[in-house]
Amino acid sequence: MDRKLLPSVRETYTDQYSLVEQPGYGLRLLEEYRGLYTAALAQIGGSSGIVLGVTSPMPREGKTTVATNVAGALAADLEKQVLLTSCAFSSGDTAAEGQHVRPGLADYVNEPDRDLDDLLVRTPLPNLSVLFPGIRPDNPSRLLRSDRMREAITGFRQRFDITVVDLMPMLSASDSQVMAALMDGIVLVVGLGDTPIGAVQRAVRMMPAGRLVGIAANRAQPILPPWLTRLVGGSEWAA
Repeated sequence: MDRKLLPSVRETYTDQYSLVEQPGYGLRLLEEYRGLYTAALAQIGGSSGIVLGVTSPMPREGKTTVATNVAGALAADLEKQVLLTSCAFSSGDTAAEGQHVRPGLADYVNEPDRDLDDLLVRTPLPNLSVLFPGIRPDNPSRLLRSDRMREAITGFRQRFDITVVDLMPMLSASDSQVMAALMDGIVLVVGLGDTPIGAVQRAVRMMPAGRLVGIAANRAQPILPPWLTRLVGGSEWAA
């Protein structure tokens, strides 16, 4: 699979490039993401209508990058319709965020008359669609806990084979538990060397029973020293 066909984070809803696009990292990273989604889907079971959440204990642990690349790898490898979306609603302050705010999930849930097809963004992969987070509503907690949000998730199950949802960090708000309950499985992204073990334990305890299907260790160090890794032709990245 040509790594250039994988969608970048820039093509979805942040201003950062996907790790899979970095020269010299693509093949190794793609295989790591394959292993991650394969293990997660095996835990969930079923072949369609799957909703996979990706979260972390705290912000800035790499969950958005993991969610984006998992969705890209799924769409690249499997003949399935994949949706990537996020609950990280934008404040609407484009100057502060440095990017154009596009309507998305929040607008779809908040406005029953909105047509989903008008909000979906196509990617270079024909079977991967992106639904931006959208503009943050006045009361995001009410929106996340609404019947309309549950109906939206149900609709995604019916339309897409696999939906990947970039969730809020588990320890950031109680709303994260509400959204976690709507998922079939959750991958927890942990920043090694940064995330206190107590925070990881709390995040796991907050998840609904049976939802945790994998842990992605981000910013891990390679087993081999860098000089030896380069000598044998590998990269210095480790999952």
